[in-house]
Amino acid sequence: MALRATSYWKSVMNRIGSRNRSFATAASPSVSKANRWANAMGGEWTPIAVLGGMLLVAAGMGIHTAKQQLVHSPCVRVSKKRRETVPEVEEPERIINSSDKFVKKSFLRKVAHIQEHPRTIPDLVRTDPYTRPREAQTLKAVGVDPGRR
Repeated sequence: MALRATSYWKSVMNRIGSRNRSFATAASPSVSKANRWANAMGGEWTPIAVLGGMLLVAAGMGIHTAKQQLVHSPCVRVSKKRRETVPEVEEPERIINSSDKFVKKSFLRKVAHIQEHPRTIPDLVRTDPYTRPREAQTLKAVGVDPGRR
């Protein structure tokens, strides 16, 4: 009797790590993990998931717009040395590059541009900001050195 119990004990210990089970279980199939997951993924949470997704998209657009206004705006100056100057006169190339980034990286401008109706007569005053290059008449182009006062 004792030898039989030790052999059963050895077989139980050997099979703990294996996937094959030689012993029957008393659990019903409804308790299995796959069935629990299928029950949890019912359609009752769909409106909440859609609402959460829409809130995340709106928050992402708001954060992107705030970053756009603070980082790429040519009017915002972080350096204290540049706050006292007129950068359009002192550093026109930097302002042109900054305004280029401001227009090209604006998500809401791109969306508005996509939704715009095509014009039958081309508008020469309000041209497409994404296809035309930025041109600026600077003091350097005229021949005046803005660094000297």
